[in-house]
Amino acid sequence: NISVEEAKKVLSIRDNENKELYAKLYGIRFGDDLSPFHIVIDVNKISAEEAAEKIIKEFRNKSK
Repeated sequence: NISVEEAKKVLSIRDNENKELYAKLYGIRFGDDLSPFHIVIDVNKISAEEAAEKIIKEFRNKSK
């Protein structure tokens, strides 16, 4: 039960804290450095099913 503006502030604080934590623990710039990840999928314009298909396809390609 908070306003959109308040929610944005909370999320911004949380994001910054996560970035600091990942830098401290893992030495990466969370959100900028994608090298630790096996696959990165932009799910903003695709369905959950399409995302799952991409993950399965990538897994199968890596398993060969």
